[in-house]
Amino acid sequence: VEVYDGLEVVLQGNFDRFTQNGDTYALLRNTDTDVSVEEEVEGGALNVLNGTVGLRYTLKNQSDAHPYVAGGIGLYRTELAEARVRQGENVLPERSTRGRGFHLAIGSNFRVDETYGVFFEPRYVVVDTGGSDLQTGDSTRYVTVRLGVEVQF
Repeated sequence: VEVYDGLEVVLQGNFDRFTQNGDTYALLRNTDTDVSVEEEVEGGALNVLNGTVGLRYTLKNQSDAHPYVAGGIGLYRTELAEARVRQGENVLPERSTRGRGFHLAIGSNFRVDETYGVFFEPRYVVVDTGGSDLQTGDSTRYVTVRLGVEVQF
C-alpha cells in the first residue's frame, strides 16, 4: 500500500528452507540445562516461516529499473525438521521455536511493461530465538536472495 510518493507499507509472509547435513549442522547447544550437552544432527532442514510488516522506499526515476530499500519486523517460526538428532543414545523429537525478528533488504524492480515486472532482492534476516536449544546462539541470522515477478492490475 503506497502511503507517500515511493513509500509503501508492506505486509508479507515468507518460507525459507535450509537443507542440513552432518557437516553444516553437526553440533547444537542445549540451553535448557546448565550442563553443555553436545548433540549430533543427521540430515534434516532448518525451516523458517514468518509474517512481517514493514516499509519499502522505491526511488522513482525515468528508467525501467527502480531501486528500493526495505525493512520490516514480524513473527518467525523456526523449526529443525526431518532431522535425526541424537544426544548420546537417545533420539530427540523435532523441535521448533517462535520469536520476533526483522529483515533489511535492498533490491531493484525492473519493469517489463505496464503490467509486469521482475525484482531482485538480497535480504538480511535476524530471528531472535531467545536462547532456545535450536541454535548455537541467541539468534538465527541468514542472507537470502529473492527473485520474483510483480504484477500490477
